[in-house]
Amino acid sequence: MPAAASWCADVRRARQPSRPPPRRPARAAGFTLLEILIALAIVSVALAAVMRTTGMLTTNNGVLRERALALLSAQNRLIELQLAPPALTASGDKAACPQGPLALVCYSRYTDAREGARTVTVEVYLDHRPTPRLATLSGIVENRSP
Repeated sequence: MPAAASWCADVRRARQPSRPPPRRPARAAGFTLLEILIALAIVSVALAAVMRTTGMLTTNNGVLRERALALLSAQNRLIELQLAPPALTASGDKAACPQGPLALVCYSRYTDAREGARTVTVEVYLDHRPTPRLATLSGIVENRSP
């Protein structure tokens, strides 16, 4: 029987392959190319929106700075006119009123408010361009005696 037992063992080994059959590769962990492209598209749209917002904030900051400096110039011009009132015959004037790096121009208009006083409206423009007006300020100035 020992010869028969070894023969059976040989037959069993012959039926079983020496290597296991090839298995299908398991699905690799990670992202597909399509998923990565979609994620990149979403990120690029978000970054474009952030860049646009940053640009708008920078522009608005510059405009607000110009308007604040123009308002300071208008206040300065109105105080100058209150300290040294214009002649009664004048209906308006133009004066340079630079503020920081800006070359501003102040246009002053005078109208009668009541006896002994005039309403002064100061409009501030950038350079000599008539538009856009950066600031407007009104006040009362006492008439200067002749």
